[in-house]
Amino acid sequence: MSGPNDARRPIADTPADDEQRARLRKLIDKARVAMFTTLDSLQQTMHSRPLQTIGVDDDLTLWFVVATRSQKTIEVQQHDGRVLLTYANTADSEYVAISGRAELVRDEDQKARRWTNLVEVWFPDGVRDPGVALLRVQPEFAEYWDGPSNKARQWLALGIAMTTGSTVAFGEHGTLQL
Repeated sequence: MSGPNDARRPIADTPADDEQRARLRKLIDKARVAMFTTLDSLQQTMHSRPLQTIGVDDDLTLWFVVATRSQKTIEVQQHDGRVLLTYANTADSEYVAISGRAELVRDEDQKARRWTNLVEVWFPDGVRDPGVALLRVQPEFAEYWDGPSNKARQWLALGIAMTTGSTVAFGEHGTLQL
């Protein structure tokens, strides 16, 4: 889905509108699991792990449940909350990358409102477990790639590009300042 023109795409310099936010939210809702990336202070390397998204607010604030003493939580706190989230729905050729700031939220009422049976699988001591908190990510910038989910259309586009010497234009690519 990347092409030679990617480097020339302008970065969004105006805030995202409601339609763009709705589209991004739809893509996130379909993928649900983010690769949550932080900087490992000890090794100075990027560290990613899958993390289930438990909620997306209207302003695209993202919510996760985490162990308060986990490596990801420590890394978030060491780097001013800077994180990168990536989502992939390969079945429909949809991809999202979001950079933003994460913050640990220990509010018990908020945790109870967002708690689900799925969360209980990872945290069997339940919503009152003091070692469990919410992680709120406030997005600052997002990109998405929304390609055709129909494999026949993908192959057709590849075939046309190969025979004409042109580049492949799979779907849409957008950038959002949040």
